[in-house]
Parts: sequence; C-alpha cells; structure tokens
Amino acid sequence: MDLKYNKIDTINKDSFKNLQNLERLSFCSNQVEEIQPCSFKNMPKLVYLSMSQNKLKNINSNSFRELHNLESLFLYNNSIENIEEGAFNDLKKLRMLYLSNNNLKYLDSKIFKHLVSLTDLSMHTNQIEKINSNTFN
Repeated sequence: MDLKYNKIDTINKDSFKNLQNLERLSFCSNQVEEIQPCSFKNMPKLVYLSMSQNKLKNINSNSFRELHNLESLFLYNNSIENIEEGAFNDLKKLRMLYLSNNNLKYLDSKIFKHLVSLTDLSMHTNQIEKINSNTFN
C-alpha cells in the first residue's frame, strides 16, 4: 500500500486491522508525528515499512509491536531524538534499518539487542555524541 505524499499526521491504532495480508506499506513524505502503540499489530505478513521523510520525534516501545516478519524499516529524514528501549524487540527478522538524517544523540546499550538478522544499518547525519560500549554487542 502506497500512501506517499499525503498529509497524514498520526498512525492510529486500528487503522490497519483488516489488512492481515498486506506485505508492503509506505508513509513516505507525510506529516506523521506519532505512531500510536500497536498500530501495526494485525499485520503479520508485513515485510516492508517506510516512514521516511516525516516529522517523527520519538519511537516508543510499542510502535512496531508484533511485526515479527518485518525485514525492512525506513525511518530516515525525520526528527527522531529518542528511541525507547524495546522499540525493536519484536523485529527479529529485520535485515535493513535506516535511521539516517535524524536528531539522535545517544544510542542505548539495548537498542539493537534483538535485531539478530540485521545486515544493513544506516545512521549517518545524526547528532550522535555517545554510543554505549555494549550497543553493538
């Protein structure tokens, strides 16, 4: 589903509850400031999600809950300052994570802990000042 170049500002919890077979979803170039908790929980086949070029500032611990088959997540060109602990815990099949061009200053030691399939991580052009010693272990 392609929802690029609209004026969507919030991803609501039950917006996609009847799209259990959807595999690709793009919200690129909208005005998204908030992803409500568990917004994608009824999308077990989703493998690609792009939220790039929006206005996200915070990724909460339930933003991507139950996306067990997600392989690609694009969050670049937002204003992300904070990623809560546990935000990526359910993304065990995630291979690509793009967090470039945000406002991240600190990387928590547990942020990537559950991303056991990750092969491609892009984080350039942030404000990173500190990386915990266990962040990539």
